[in-house]
Amino acid sequence: ADRAQATAAIAPSAQALPNVNADSIPPPPPPPPPDDPTGASFSRAPVLYATPQSQVPLPEAPRSKAPGQAGFGARMMAKMGWEKGQGLGAKGEGITTALVAQAEKRKKRADASGGGWAQPRNMGKIVGGKRKAVERLGDDDGAFGAMSYVVKLSGMLEGLDVDWEMSENNLMQEIGEEFGGKYGSIERVFIWREAQGGKDEVFVKFTSQLSALRAVNATDGMTFAENAVVARFYDDAKFEAGVYI
Repeated sequence: ADRAQATAAIAPSAQALPNVNADSIPPPPPPPPPDDPTGASFSRAPVLYATPQSQVPLPEAPRSKAPGQAGFGARMMAKMGWEKGQGLGAKGEGITTALVAQAEKRKKRADASGGGWAQPRNMGKIVGGKRKAVERLGDDDGAFGAMSYVVKLSGMLEGLDVDWEMSENNLMQEIGEEFGGKYGSIERVFIWREAQGGKDEVFVKFTSQLSALRAVNATDGMTFAENAVVARFYDDAKFEAGVYI
């Protein structure tokens, strides 16, 4: 009887519940994560750092021609005809290696002399200053002869069709522009032709001896049209008198 009364009391409540759709029931919460066996834990959230941007190389600034820059002296001397390993001076008799102070090291004494270290006699010495052997042409002549305004270039046009080069390629103007642009102002260019008794030697007269010095230093030993060039100074008076021997 008691069970029947309890059922009767519950029945109206069950009938009063609305119809519940299975899709509207929220899913159960996920299970908690398992415990870390190492026992480590984060005390705070990790910090995220911004990745560095790729560094774009900046273009190099143009090299300055002002004094004080690296290699300025070498560039200036190269314009005057100097080459690495060549001595300075009109005769090329200058030193080719720099002077350097070198400290002398202590030497170990023999045990029979008491051992220890022997102090050097001098604190150091000067080394370097080597000189390159140059051709001696006379007491007042350098490696390329006595300085003048005229440079003679032998072997430059050997084996070339000089007539064709002069008519089609304007050879004399080409030589003048090339030498004038590199070494200094030019007064005249002359080619001593074979028909005149020469061997197609080229004579270039500059307006200053310094320009001629640059040219003779730079062109001696160079290759032109597969020909080895021999450059020497030539006497001004002979050149003006038309003597080219």
